Amino acid sequence: MNRNAMNNSYTEYQRQSVMQASPEELISQLYDILIQSCYRKDTAKASGVLDTLIKSLNFDYEMSATLFELYSYCKVILDEEKFDEVRSLIEPIRAAWNDGVVSKKVTPVRTESQGFLA
Repeated sequence: MNRNAMNNSYTEYQRQSVMQASPEELISQLYDILIQSCYRKDTAKASGVLDTLIKSLNFDYEMSATLFELYSYCKVILDEEKFDEVRSLIEPIRAAWNDGVVSKKVTPVRTESQGFLA
């Protein structure tokens, strides 16, 4: 398999992962991308993910104001290239999100056809 075919396969895998993810899992994926971006010192990508996380907040919940402040602070320190500090702030949030929300989510049983004829 050539490199281009492998890249296409990986891109398709990522696309399917996003398309099949629940909203809770998408937030977890955003945290993963943010953490990876910090390891790679990719300010633009990390900042973009923080913008997306900010836009995803539902201010009907009290915790959203706290997360807004945290994400906004992370954007400020990203401009100072403090990638390790951003990671140290986001990694526990990601772990808590996965433990408290994603892992407790019950996947509903699909009742529609899986694409096979019976």
